[in-house]
Amino acid sequence: MLENDNKARKRCGLTGTHRGSAKERNMKTNNQIPLRIGNPPADLREWVDEQLLVKLALDAVQTLDWPAAATDRNELRPQMMLTLLSYCYAAGIYGSADIAATLRSDRVLHYICARTYPDGRELRHFRRQNRERLQHCLAYIFKQAWELRFEEAGIDPLGCAWFETELNQNVAAAIQERIELAMLMDGVESD
Repeated sequence: MLENDNKARKRCGLTGTHRGSAKERNMKTNNQIPLRIGNPPADLREWVDEQLLVKLALDAVQTLDWPAAATDRNELRPQMMLTLLSYCYAAGIYGSADIAATLRSDRVLHYICARTYPDGRELRHFRRQNRERLQHCLAYIFKQAWELRFEEAGIDPLGCAWFETELNQNVAAAIQERIELAMLMDGVESD
């Protein structure tokens, strides 16, 4: 089994650690890409800079189909809420009250909200009602971050069955962990 795994890694160009230098791009790296996928860091900004993480969160939301129904003027825009929660969870900010408390002072969160500031209750409610959409956006963000990380190292493991299986498992685990941490931080037993 281990021998087959090593052969697959060799075919995909993953036979050692890469020791290249970080380029001008927005990637952060410690110049060593592990052979195993592993879990992403609690704060994805360890891998990608803040601007790129915002872009990934915005892009993730755009991959979803949104109903054409008009929203109430007093209702917060769901795309903004989803971008906000996706960014925060990827950046290691989980508590709804913590997110709401920093909206006006954090320049990135202020930008995402565009002067519309949900409170902790609204964030919790949105998470409960849009869990699948949130999971989809987080999966998009994590997969894009991994793809960029390997691309930076000059490695193309896409198309390798072991890589895609391991990546999907680790992404699913990271998403579950973040949503559970958000629920725990909010003092909620279940969503």
